[in-house]
Formats: sequence, structure tokens, C-alpha cells
Amino acid sequence: MEGAVAIRPVHCREGEVRSAGAVDSCSSFLGWLVGRADKLVDSLPGVPYLASLVRQDLVPISERAVTRTEVQRLLCLRGDDGAFVCRLADGWSTAPSLRDGRLAFASRSILRLNNIALFRHIPADGDLRASMIGPNCYFGVLDSIHTCAFTLRYTGAGIPYFVREPGRSEQLSSLPPIPERFRLTCDSALWLSGKSAENRQYIRDRGITIRLEQSLTKDVGVLLFDTDDEVLSLPRFDAREYDLSPFGARLVRNDQPFRITYAAEDAMDVVTYHFGADYAKTLVQQGAGLFLETHEFTQIMSPVTKDSGGFITLGRWVQGKLELIGVQVPYGYSIIIAKGAVHGDATLLGSYLMAMTVQHTSMGTADVTLLKRNSGENVDLRLEGEPEKASPLVQGEPRFTDRSIRPLPVLAQGPLKQSFDDDIKKQKAPLDKVVRIGSSVIYYPVHGGYQHMMAS
Repeated sequence: MEGAVAIRPVHCREGEVRSAGAVDSCSSFLGWLVGRADKLVDSLPGVPYLASLVRQDLVPISERAVTRTEVQRLLCLRGDDGAFVCRLADGWSTAPSLRDGRLAFASRSILRLNNIALFRHIPADGDLRASMIGPNCYFGVLDSIHTCAFTLRYTGAGIPYFVREPGRSEQLSSLPPIPERFRLTCDSALWLSGKSAENRQYIRDRGITIRLEQSLTKDVGVLLFDTDDEVLSLPRFDAREYDLSPFGARLVRNDQPFRITYAAEDAMDVVTYHFGADYAKTLVQQGAGLFLETHEFTQIMSPVTKDSGGFITLGRWVQGKLELIGVQVPYGYSIIIAKGAVHGDATLLGSYLMAMTVQHTSMGTADVTLLKRNSGENVDLRLEGEPEKASPLVQGEPRFTDRSIRPLPVLAQGPLKQSFDDDIKKQKAPLDKVVRIGSSVIYYPVHGGYQHMMAS
């Protein structure tokens, strides 16, 4: 974005916005110049904003609220076969600004989101049942996550936002260990990390084909199960009743203070992803397969809608044997996956909030293995049976009735894709309406494409 000029919304009183031309540059002189321009703009009267076009739902902003729910603009990310739109909330000023000791500006944020952008199994008809797509919403950054407890709250429209809870005690509970009957023990599982050249050669010698389109990282390996079974069945249980810490995880209530980490880690970007109802089945039957992974950063996940479901697989090694459990995360709860924990989330269903690092060096620590059996074919994971106790676990097929959360795909042959491509191809785009970076386009509320996408 060097040298680009764009309108920058500067929020003042609720329902108003001020805008200014600003240069996105890291040089000290231009930074000083932008700062002077901002001071001048702040002295001008505000221009009324059409709330119906801009805001989904507002959260009262204070020092305690650390993520936002207000849609300020849209980011359209292009792929080879299609594109999708991410709704952007906080942290998207075109001019560089200092936030929590870090220099924040739009081009850096776009690069961060590109690190975690996924659109798997792109449909030709707009049906997302077999797709995983995201980020669909971006709510901001969690900094210094080890210094304070948080709660995760929802607006009246169901938009999630994190709140710092200084001075409030963290929720603590003593729960029994997970009974053996809820754990699946795999006697002869072999973790072949793709980070090892020797392992990669062994995988090739076994005639196992690895397709990389399902992973954000390279050097994908194989988790080989010494079985001819096509399906591994994980017992169903109520995870709220047991201690998940031996598997490197915690299940926490969103409305009670919780700590995400107890040691300093990278800042976390807060986004949402969509998992189609048939996504996991499609991975097994037509794709690279399900996977388990470990990485050296913490991750938190939470269902965003009451009908989001599916399960997360957790694993641990006990005396050389792999134990697996399947964990359902009820609406109103979050699961925190500690760094180093074995886990897999491809079997989730619906819309999920996720917070994690997007720093590419940290992401490079991910060790991803595809689930295979002796024949080299994919292994399926399923949750079987009923919980030991009747419980109000909310699980079902997602309906995406909330327009502010559902995915916004841009199909390869659709009119939005053509409009998006035209914006990128223009040598001189209207810089007061759109900022272009590579194959990404930011749409502001004054841009016609913004209203078109929000209405689609």
C-alpha cells in the first residue's frame, strides 16, 4: 500500500464518522505528516453514518472491552477458483497507529489474515455444506493474554467479543479424570512428522500420497494406524464433567473469568470460521483426509451459534500408545488448546470463533499429520453413543440465520467475482473508495461493492 491514499473512518460519537486522506507508510516523515492531518480532521464536524450499512451491533467501548463487533469495512480475498469476504471490525486504519506498543496498519493486518485464509472445497452452486471457509469475521487482537482473565460475551445479535476482567478471580474447579471407557486407545499408531526428511521418504516408499491443500503449513506428515478399519469410533461424553488437562485442554464457561495462557505468547487474532455439515465427510471420501496436529502456540475455540456442533479430537501418548477422545464444546463454552497438545478440529460443524497467532514463524511450528491406515487410505473419526448423563448440549445442523456471522463466498463465475476482479485490474482505482493490496481488496461503506456484498 505504499503511496496509496484512502479515506480512513475515524470514529467519534456513536453514529458519526470523520474521514481523512492518509498515506500508509512507515517512514517517520510521512507518519508525522499523517498525524498532523489527523489532528486537522479531528477539528472538523462529523459526517452522519448510515448505521444500517455499517454497524451490526455496537459494544460499549471501555478499557475492558478488547475486541469489537462493529463492521467498519470488508476485505475480499481472492483465490484461483473463487473468493470470499471477511467482515472487518477493529484495527483497520489506513494510517499507521501505535496500539499496545505495536505499529498497526491495514497492509500488515491483511498480510496477517492472509496467513490463515482458507476456502476448501469451493462449490459451484453456492452450497457450503462441503466447505471450510474463513476468516469470515475479524474482531481484533488479544494482547498480553497471560496477564489478565477474560470473559467472552455476545451482543443482542449474537456477535462475540472478549472483555478483560482485571481484578476478577479466575474460574477454578476440581474435576475427576476422564474414565477409560471414554478413551480410545490405539496400540500401534505411528506419528510420521513431515518435518523429517527420513519420514517423508518412508511415506513415499509406502506409496502414500499426501495432498497439501488441506493445511496452512508445508511438510505435512502421516499418522499411520495399524488397522484395516475405515472408521475409528470415539465414545461420546459430557466434557463439562471431567478434567481435560491431561490432554492439554481446558473447557471454560464464557460468562466466568478464564485465563487463556499463563506465560507470555504471541498476540492472538480473533476470527470466525465456517465448517460445512459435510466438510469432514468430504475430506475423508474425496480429499486429503482428516488430520491431527500439534503446535507451539495456544488456541481457543468457541461455537458462535447455538446450532454449531461437531467435535474436537484430543490425543495424548501414554507408554507409546495413542489415546484419543472426542470433545463437544457446548454453546456458551470455549475450549482452550495448550501449546504442544495433540488435537484436530476438522470435525467441527457450523460457525466457530477462533483466536490464535498469525505470526508465520510461530505457525511454522505446526506439525500436521493426515490420518491413514495400512492401505494408505483415509481414516474417519466419528463420535458414537450417548452421553452418560442427559445434558443440554446444543448440537445440530447450522442454519446461519444470523446474517452478520454467516460466510460470504464469492463464486468463480458470480457477479461479485467479476466486480472484484475488475477492481484489481484497474490501473487507477478510485482510491477514496478502495485500497488494493495484491489480490486483496478492502471495501469501504461508500463503495458500491460493499452494499452489494452485505445484501448478498
